[in-house]
Amino acid sequence: MGSRRDAAAMSPKVLRQLGREIYGHDAWMRQLAAALGVHQTTVWRWQSGQQPVPKAAQLAIELLRQR
Repeated sequence: MGSRRDAAAMSPKVLRQLGREIYGHDAWMRQLAAALGVHQTTVWRWQSGQQPVPKAAQLAIELLRQR
């Protein structure tokens, strides 16, 4: 399934590292959620491994990192 492939591309650990790199240690989930137009709970599910990070979100996060 496609979502399983997407999950392998960005692990929860990598998401947490990138989130902190982009927004700092505090409140990075809230800020990332706002930037991506998703609820903070969605980002929490991604970083906890409950749901895979969708490919579109992965690409957007990489773009945010390059700013």
